[in-house]
Amino acid sequence: MAVAGLALSVLWLFFLGSVAGLWLGLAARRQLTAEGAAQGPPPAPWAWKLATAAVVIGGLGTAFAVVLAVLQLLGVIDITAACHPAVQGDICRLILR
Repeated sequence: MAVAGLALSVLWLFFLGSVAGLWLGLAARRQLTAEGAAQGPPPAPWAWKLATAAVVIGGLGTAFAVVLAVLQLLGVIDITAACHPAVQGDICRLILR
């Protein structure tokens, strides 16, 4: 679960990967904590680091998405005009008003 969370956090996928990576990273940390308290062999030492990386990268991506959404709602930036699929030949970019 930690590996999937890190992969989704890095891929981003229109901000959905960041949210999914954050969620999977938190779930992996919860699972690793539960496995560490249970009887048996401890989880791999690198798994906790991967889960933490997924939480950090997913959290930053999610925060960036929220900031862009707020700026869009306030009318400071317009990201829909240049990113619309019907617009061809333009590179997706932020348009400051």
